[in-house]
Amino acid sequence: MEKKLNSNHQSKTISLVVTSIVLASVGALLELILIEHYEGTNQLIPIISIGSALFLFIILLLNNTIAIRKIFSVVLCICAVAGVLGVYFHLDSNFQFEKEMRPNDSGGDLFWASFSGALPALAPMSMLVFTLLGFIYLSIINNENETK
Repeated sequence: MEKKLNSNHQSKTISLVVTSIVLASVGALLELILIEHYEGTNQLIPIISIGSALFLFIILLLNNTIAIRKIFSVVLCICAVAGVLGVYFHLDSNFQFEKEMRPNDSGGDLFWASFSGALPALAPMSMLVFTLLGFIYLSIINNENETK
């Protein structure tokens, strides 16, 4: 009876994580496309990395192999790096804009103003949430494979 409850709980957890990954990735991709986040090469980084991760995730759902899990892990790491880079790019663009608008302000004032600039400075951090969800899923299925 207890084993059946654990299995049911694990199944619900997997369903919740899978749904979260799909909604987070599709939502982020749609948002990026709707705001036309593809004008330059740097702006394509999140679209390509999230799209690749979603594609691999779907393949992983259909064909759970060690090779696909490893490739998915690498792409998740790329998504995390892309998120950190995105924060840098957004902050840098905001900083440059603030510097033009307020040339007499100090670096510290401009830096803090960059967080509330035209570009959402911390929005790319959502890629880290997506990455963590992906690694949670990998952890669950790795544990599941070990207990078989």
